[in-house]
Amino acid sequence: MTDGFNSCKNVVCNFTEGAMYSFPQMRLPPKAIETAKRAGKVPDVFYCLKLLEATGISMVPGSGPST
Repeated sequence: MTDGFNSCKNVVCNFTEGAMYSFPQMRLPPKAIETAKRAGKVPDVFYCLKLLEATGISMVPGSGPST
């Protein structure tokens, strides 16, 4: 899974050994960040919502509160 993520443009993922979860980091291009700001959203939240709407894939934005 890690190799698949790391083969994607603007995605970095640390190797996961013996786990069911991967935690890729996506680097959003400046144009995407500006589009999110114009929509009044945090960029990663905006991306996650658009991905969910377009594909049904659910992601957790990294900017969310930590507990």
